[in-house]
Amino acid sequence: MQTAAEGGKGDDFALELARMKLRAKVEQIKNLPTLPQVVSHLLSMMVEDTCSASQLSQEISKDQSLTAKILKVVNSAYYGFHRQISALADAVVILGLEEIQRLTATIAVFGMVHIKPIGDFSPRALWEHSVATAAGAEMISNLTPHPSKGAFVCGLLHDIGKVVFDQFFNPQWQAVVLKAQEKSLWIGIPEQKEFGTHHGEIGAWLTERWSLPPWIVEGIRFHHETVEPHLISSASNLWLVVQLADRIAREENYGSGGDKQMPPAFPGIEEYLSIQPEQIEDIRNRLKDQMERLRTQWNFLGA
Repeated sequence: MQTAAEGGKGDDFALELARMKLRAKVEQIKNLPTLPQVVSHLLSMMVEDTCSASQLSQEISKDQSLTAKILKVVNSAYYGFHRQISALADAVVILGLEEIQRLTATIAVFGMVHIKPIGDFSPRALWEHSVATAAGAEMISNLTPHPSKGAFVCGLLHDIGKVVFDQFFNPQWQAVVLKAQEKSLWIGIPEQKEFGTHHGEIGAWLTERWSLPPWIVEGIRFHHETVEPHLISSASNLWLVVQLADRIAREENYGSGGDKQMPPAFPGIEEYLSIQPEQIEDIRNRLKDQMERLRTQWNFLGA
């Protein structure tokens, strides 16, 4: 796999060998993060556009903990309803299908994410960066000629590979993050040197095991790629959408992906996606409002 962090040609063999060894280790890990069956089904319903309000309510209701958290947020002071919302079906009707989908995906995914703080990289920082990327990806995708239903979920999961590094390769991962922070490097550079690949591919390996749709897996795998899009074996432009959203989230300082350096990007990404400069500015403004709301929701969950 060609990556944005690839070094000189003389290092190719060593990098590929390291990558193969890492893949073998990951395949042997029996306790990789797994999605509960309800959550897996919910995410698939969301990204494949097969989800009605009643179906969503029925599926969420199968998980009592998830249901309770959603109702807790819905009844928070942020929404300010005059009466208590006690039925999930009512919450879906009041907030709308898309809002409930975003809330459900965020609570479900980050309920299973546990990482150890390293410098300014923490569970909260990763949550904020990931949610900002997810919200931005959805806004960007809706402006493209072919919007993707899975933009929010793909943005939410784009850094999930870092969770695998943290949980199963922690000593090396801590060294990688500290090196990126101390030397002001994009984190993919020390990742590639240490592991033979970066978090995008690790995330793709994990979401493949979760049986998420191929365009979501590809969006995660390639979101730091810089080659011409026609060279990428993807039927979707989702990886470019997430790449642009990730850049905006970083520029606006939403959370942290573990480093402070801007990653490499495909040149002319806005033009390729048919996004105008004034639309980017509008996204920044809308994202600011949305992040204030999302922080309020998350604070109410005590996260």
